Amino acid sequence: MTTLLTERLLLAPLDRASAEHLVSGAPRTDDRWGPGYPDAADRAGAERFLRLLAERGGPGAFGAYEIRRREDGVAIGGAGFHGPVNATGRVTVGFGLIPARTAPAGWTGTPTGRTRPPGG
Repeated sequence: MTTLLTERLLLAPLDRASAEHLVSGAPRTDDRWGPGYPDAADRAGAERFLRLLAERGGPGAFGAYEIRRREDGVAIGGAGFHGPVNATGRVTVGFGLIPARTAPAGWTGTPTGRTRPPGG
């Protein structure tokens, strides 16, 4: 799979080696991990990805991604599909961001992505 680019982010697909490294939670000297990354949810997502590899050979396009800032390549979270497209044509995607990058200034929320605008 190819890295997906947005204006501010890189969504880098996990492979076996990167998932195993995330599960370890131990950064190497050349890792560009933001403070608090990977957290327990990131490690659990990587473990799920590894199980899918072992059970099915991989999730295809509906895999797991590391979220990186485009400006400097620092990993700030992860995202992944909970499965392929269902019978109604829908997918569920989970994501998490390290607390420092969860929401814009003035928003409230948690690293799980549940945020609310001021006054909202």
